[in-house]
Amino acid sequence: MNPLAQAVRDNKPSYSEGDPRWNIGYNFITAMGMTFPEVSDDGRMFVAAMPAAPFVGQRTGRLAGGAAIAFAETTAGRASNVWLGDEKLAVGQSVTASHLSSQPVDGSILYARGTCLHQGKRTHVWEVRIENEAGRLVSLITVTNAILDKSPLA
Repeated sequence: MNPLAQAVRDNKPSYSEGDPRWNIGYNFITAMGMTFPEVSDDGRMFVAAMPAAPFVGQRTGRLAGGAAIAFAETTAGRASNVWLGDEKLAVGQSVTASHLSSQPVDGSILYARGTCLHQGKRTHVWEVRIENEAGRLVSLITVTNAILDKSPLA
């Protein structure tokens, strides 16, 4: 088997509750190395971090646009869910992205800085700025989250 394919298979999260990775919170967020967003008291701003590691890059050694989008959508969703509490659930509905500068996957830290533009009963709209350690804007991403009633999973 191709070594890359084997590595992907070995690191694939298990959906079995008996798997220890399930119990310690191994998921997309931990696999990408994202930090839980620090959300402001009013729920309208957040900051989160993620390493610009080789596994989020293109073969050219630059950050993949999809990794930036995943970072923005994941952190905006988490920020909405922190603000909503236990009664409601935010899920991604729409993402629009503009990738403005190239970022090497050199192990440096990327920051997602989110501002909630609209915090309604049915939707939250976030502007997420993906910036490098020098503060250069890498991507500007708008995330719309749909707000749902929480219900148990079937």
